[in-house]
Amino acid sequence: MRPKVRKRKKKGMSLISIRKQHFYFLVALVLLIAVVFTGVRLLGSYRSVQNQAAWALSLRDASQDEGTNYLLYGLSDQKKDIFIEELFLLHFPATDSEPRLFFIPGKVLLHRLQNAENGLENDSEEDNEHLSSFYTPSHFYSEGGAKYLIEQLSFFLGIPVHHYLEINYEGIPEMVDYKGTIPYREYTLQGRDYFAYFMNPEDEEPLELALRRAKMLGNVVEFLSDEGGFFSTPKLLSKVAQYLSTDLSWKELNDFYKNLDPLFKSEQLVITIPGTWKEINGDELFFEPEWKKINEMTANLGDDFTLPPQVITVEVLNGSGAPGVASRVGEMLHEAGFQVVSIDNADHFDYQLSQVISRVDDIGAAKDIAEIIPGAEFLKDPIPQHPAMVTVILGKNFTLP
Repeated sequence: MRPKVRKRKKKGMSLISIRKQHFYFLVALVLLIAVVFTGVRLLGSYRSVQNQAAWALSLRDASQDEGTNYLLYGLSDQKKDIFIEELFLLHFPATDSEPRLFFIPGKVLLHRLQNAENGLENDSEEDNEHLSSFYTPSHFYSEGGAKYLIEQLSFFLGIPVHHYLEINYEGIPEMVDYKGTIPYREYTLQGRDYFAYFMNPEDEEPLELALRRAKMLGNVVEFLSDEGGFFSTPKLLSKVAQYLSTDLSWKELNDFYKNLDPLFKSEQLVITIPGTWKEINGDELFFEPEWKKINEMTANLGDDFTLPPQVITVEVLNGSGAPGVASRVGEMLHEAGFQVVSIDNADHFDYQLSQVISRVDDIGAAKDIAEIIPGAEFLKDPIPQHPAMVTVILGKNFTLP
């Protein structure tokens, strides 16, 4: 009888083992289905971020021999009208040289590039430095969206745009509320309150306002990335996709953000395109660009890029006590094409040697100034948000030419 008992016991153990195998198989199958389903959702969400229109995907086909150009801009919905708040052109040289960041005011006035039977033509005279008709980036976007805006700006700058990133600021409250609240300064804010700080100027110049907004956007991205990364969940990504348009794939966008992070810090040199602010119709300021200077600047992009004098801001300080010397040097620098933003006395009149001080990390601008000031010491002392890129202190060794 014992052998029979052993056989029944062995058979029973096999049945339990088989049932366990079935159970594990079913669990694995369920997990596999879940992974596939999540992957499909993520893939769909990733694709929803990228603009896959033919025109968007063809941007990168333009020559990148001199480097790669990214157009970054933010827009808002004001009384149901789209308004381009600010734009940045980010240029990465073909080699590992430092990238260049250019600021384009949202209220820049542009000529229109017209479609003609034989190609594209400008509606203004080539030798006319002043605008005969007024269009802003907002006008172009309202007429033809991102495609038309990029086409016009590419013509305006004289260089191709290889990639673009559009951010609709109206999505900021929803992004913040997705996580509840966000810390800002000494406050903890909900989405609408954070958005109010974001949009309203704080007695800032246009560039200062644009850079603060860029920093606040970075805070939102870091805030949303706390758990698993910015693109970790389909739900979050689907929310972001409503307010984001780009030709970049999700992987390219992730890599690009890593490169973008240090660019909006205080020590980064940001170059405002040449031009002046003017009142139009007596009640609103617009930015009138200087076409020839912009073309000279963008034609020089690449590994050997040097700042043109017209975008280099200089303050001139009298450190010797000699009457009128700072004003004379200011006039001399202005005639050489530099932007002289301030002429004043130094903190004392006992400077024995003249000094040329770079207030930004990029010392190229200060070197150009130092060549004009004989016998000057060359120093580097970056100061974030300083009104001038270069400080000139005239010492007792300086004599007027």
